[in-house]
Amino acid sequence: LVTVDALPDQLMEWVDMTGANGVQPHGLNSIEAGDAALAGGLLVLHPLPVRSIIDVEKLADDRLPLFDTYRSDSHGGTGEKFDWTLLDGIERDFVLAGGLGPDNVAEAITRIAPWGVDASSGLESAPGVKDPDLIRRFVTEAKKR
Repeated sequence: LVTVDALPDQLMEWVDMTGANGVQPHGLNSIEAGDAALAGGLLVLHPLPVRSIIDVEKLADDRLPLFDTYRSDSHGGTGEKFDWTLLDGIERDFVLAGGLGPDNVAEAITRIAPWGVDASSGLESAPGVKDPDLIRRFVTEAKKR
């Protein structure tokens, strides 16, 4: 369940409504919402916009980091790739995001070996419009690795 600026109670209500087993809180209440989700036994993917190696090392061990491209005006979905070499030597599970699509997800998985991958704008035929063919290709390419 991906949210932006959700209050902890609001997030947990949505989890109950949807049956989600994990959350990806962004924005203003992301730490508090993540704490509520952890207390509820949920997997928490914590977005961490990457600017430098220092950013990569910031997250507590109880959350699964989701490394994404940093932009001060965005909560993700930029379609921009960051420098993957910043993740060299990471010895914990993480999710890779940022500029992923059907044409580079296999390379990303081979090069970086993330626990998971996250894509948004790379699966759109127009802004905000997901393309079923791009999604199918993305999944097919990801499964090849």
